[in-house]
Amino acid sequence: MHRRFIMSQPAQEEYEFDDDSTVSGASLTSTSTTGGAGKAKQSVKLVELGPRMRLTLMLVETGLFQGDFIFNKQTKDEEKDVMNQRRREKKVEKQEVIEAKKEEEKQIIRQNIRGVLEPVRPVLDPKEILEVQKIVEKIYIDEKIENYIVDIVFATRVPAKFGLNDLQSLISFGASPRASISLALASRAYAFLQGRGYVIPEDVRAVCHDVLRHRIGLTYEAEASNIGSDDIITDILDKVAVP
Repeated sequence: MHRRFIMSQPAQEEYEFDDDSTVSGASLTSTSTTGGAGKAKQSVKLVELGPRMRLTLMLVETGLFQGDFIFNKQTKDEEKDVMNQRRREKKVEKQEVIEAKKEEEKQIIRQNIRGVLEPVRPVLDPKEILEVQKIVEKIYIDEKIENYIVDIVFATRVPAKFGLNDLQSLISFGASPRASISLALASRAYAFLQGRGYVIPEDVRAVCHDVLRHRIGLTYEAEASNIGSDDIITDILDKVAVP
């Protein structure tokens, strides 16, 4: 069987290897196609050059330019690139929020230094707040939404059961049953603010980060990889089935 290998570092080169051939020692045949009408072949003994160069296996395929892939490093790298890009975008959004809060805090400093404070304008009186609380308690949550909430919380405890094997090494402990209660209550309140008398999946997703952010413990591996709880929650919401 004929196989083709692609190596990277120090420069990407291609090597051909015939399983049926007998070669003394450990050697590969390098084919150069740059310049000239012919092809120059050169044997390379890896046992001698190994300590002086570093090779990374990029691709292995059967046949010559038309066989099946046995190994392709690029496929896994592309999946990692998508995840890293999503996390970078999330960090940019978070930084924008932080900058906005900084401007608000500078305004607070100026008002206190100058002794001129904005008048406090009441929005609701205590009786109205109690009435709103009673209305929120009547917001309807279907059993499908309850199952959705439970699945999200359980995914923080046993991510592998939800196809989130990559998160297993990033979470030291998941959210407790209090998280399920808080997520249901917050979803009700959000539905009320949207003018609805029932909870939909979008309500759960809208409050999920705020409810679960401080309830998920991260491992040293997650911190070393600069992965936060928001990243983990986003991955869970992307994976758990929406009713």
